[in-house]
Amino acid sequence: MPERRVMYCIPSLVPGGAERVAVLLSNAAVERGYTVELVTATGGGFWSERLDARVSWRVLGHEGPFARGGTPKLWRAIRDFQPDIFHGFLNMGLYYGALLSRLTGVKLIVGNLDTVPSGIAFSKLEERVARFCVRRAAHVACAAGESVAQSFHTEWGIPREKLVVVPNAVECAAIPFRDAALRAATRRELGLVDDEVALLSVGRLSPEKGWEQLVTAAAEVAPRFPRARWLLAGEGALRPRLEELIATHGLGERFRLLGIRSDLVRLLQAADLFVLSSHYESGPIALLEAMAAGLPAVSTRVGLAEGLVVP
Repeated sequence: MPERRVMYCIPSLVPGGAERVAVLLSNAAVERGYTVELVTATGGGFWSERLDARVSWRVLGHEGPFARGGTPKLWRAIRDFQPDIFHGFLNMGLYYGALLSRLTGVKLIVGNLDTVPSGIAFSKLEERVARFCVRRAAHVACAAGESVAQSFHTEWGIPREKLVVVPNAVECAAIPFRDAALRAATRRELGLVDDEVALLSVGRLSPEKGWEQLVTAAAEVAPRFPRARWLLAGEGALRPRLEELIATHGLGERFRLLGIRSDLVRLLQAADLFVLSSHYESGPIALLEAMAAGLPAVSTRVGLAEGLVVP
């Protein structure tokens, strides 16, 4: 079989759904015999430890807004590697990467639509550039759900024939299903007693995830359900604000910020309910993992969640 060169491009490998998909696709492609390079703006990150050693990982060493100096570095990376297929995620890959790949003559350019258009913080100029890149530069645009694909068609005018729905998925065999022993052990480690009800949420601590509203809701629920406990696994710039809100509402140890955790499957066993509070999502992987673990879930009406979580 002739050599096929695939480049995946994403800003970083911090904890996140898009980052997870980029690493898993890179690993799967190299396993199938493709020559694979993963390009990120910054190094390190939670998902870097799960990257197959056979994947060439190129770090551009660019901090801050990618438009300010990042594009020449990505241009050189694409020209050096000369991919047959370019697959871009988030702003760096989907917009800048797709356009630069088109200019260098890459045969197949794939863009991942990781959220709905209204969930992307753009200036008017940035939005025009982004629309152009998706409509004209990418050959294929992948959405995690029909609602996401339809929103890009309606709001951005992306042709339906260019939009492909590829739902996110999880490996169910890797997630224990209602493991009583693991549940008991993890609850002991977390300091949860038998009659306490643990509500688990997972995600980056950023505004679009709805964490401030979740804390406010917890404060309203707490007096009526004194045995309720909230666990939030994730890290991000919003942590100081959340700590302030938790203190203001007097939630104390009842609402705990767990930071980045590598033992999500254990936390899912320890919890009694999974809560997704996002303002917008595409295909929330944490929700899929919770359902695979047999954990009841409650969610805002976002992306795939609207079809997955039913009364």
